[in-house]
Amino acid sequence: CRFLIARWSRQCGKTIFAEIMLIEYLCKNGTYNAYISPTFSQGKKVFAELVQLLEPSGVIKKANAADLKIESIYGSTLKFFSMESPTAIRGNTISGILVMDEAAFFPTQLPSGEDPYYNVIFPIIKARKPKVLVISTPNGRQGMYYDLYLKAYNHTPYYRQITATIYDDDLISKDEIEDLKRGYPPLAWQQEFEVEF
Repeated sequence: CRFLIARWSRQCGKTIFAEIMLIEYLCKNGTYNAYISPTFSQGKKVFAELVQLLEPSGVIKKANAADLKIESIYGSTLKFFSMESPTAIRGNTISGILVMDEAAFFPTQLPSGEDPYYNVIFPIIKARKPKVLVISTPNGRQGMYYDLYLKAYNHTPYYRQITATIYDDDLISKDEIEDLKRGYPPLAWQQEFEVEF
């Protein structure tokens, strides 16, 4: 598939999975990759984690914390963007992988009135047809993430989805799950941990 839509429970490794995929593409020759998060702070966190992981291995040729950009010894680049500043995304051409993390929390409309996916994100993946990983916990039946999930759910060519609820998480016992569930409002539990829209 070209578009993988991951619908995963809270705190079950979504961002770690994204980091693994980004490392793979940084280790390929000459790819241009991007990570888009809802906020700058989330992007900075992932940038710092990747630099900490990769610096000892010698994979990083250059890491610029001001620009949130990593260049690898293989000639690949990873640039971090945020939906807090969507105009910075324009003009890039992704050739390796685009990761959209916590995509259900991207705005449904930009301040300019534009659609964030069709007016800003889709143009950067149109020409080179990179892999696209869209990861989130659901946030209602609206927005880009929900629309992309429906494409995968309806078996649109090149779109696939994977789902992981809290019951698929090996880091928590069944008893702990039941204890946690008792403290949650039912609708919040269904969305956050059973990943229902």
